[in-house]
Amino acid sequence: MSEPTLETDFASFKDGVYDAIIHGRKAPVTELRPGYIRSQPTGHYYNRGYDFGMTIYSDLMEEEE
Repeated sequence: MSEPTLETDFASFKDGVYDAIIHGRKAPVTELRPGYIRSQPTGHYYNRGYDFGMTIYSDLMEEEE
């Protein structure tokens, strides 16, 4: 697998991280903003970002306890 180099790949990765850390879940397709680069939260880089973000989210929740 190659590194993400396209703007859409990075945007998808960042969207996944954001959804995990801020919401603690994947964004449903109905919540996507107009003009969004990502058409739905199912792409490879979105999932990689989501997994990374959930790791951070879990660590934050453990620190709060």
